[in-house]
Amino acid sequence: MSSTRHTHANSAGHSSQPSTAVPSGSTSQAANTVLSLPAKLQSQHTKFKLHPLDDNGDNYTQWCKMTTLMLKYKGLWDIINGSTPPPVPTDAQAHLEWTRHDQEAQLQIMTALNSAPLNHVLDAKSVKDVWDLLRVCYQGNDDLQQHYLLK
Repeated sequence: MSSTRHTHANSAGHSSQPSTAVPSGSTSQAANTVLSLPAKLQSQHTKFKLHPLDDNGDNYTQWCKMTTLMLKYKGLWDIINGSTPPPVPTDAQAHLEWTRHDQEAQLQIMTALNSAPLNHVLDAKSVKDVWDLLRVCYQGNDDLQQHYLLK
């Protein structure tokens, strides 16, 4: 019985192409194709294993730093910090593209949250709202942080 390794092409674990099973000790054209993608495409498909934000926020500083780096690497940070504001709704294509990036960033953050922080941001309308709510809740002054944690 030979062992196999699976490669996935994107961060969501899904791909427009099926995963390839490659027997260990051998190479295949499909496995090499994933590695030879242009750098821009590879960065879109890199999966990061982030530790989720704890319910009590004890690891917020570390979580925040790692999440910020990942979002910068994926080219999504500009939507959070406001340097890429939403385009005017009359430019349908630009608005669609911005919305897609905003939703991708929301998913990247929300999948790295435990239940309590996730419940806190479920009604957020944008990734900036998600980020700001988490910052206020877990990085606010001690009184404000205690208020949110007791909620």
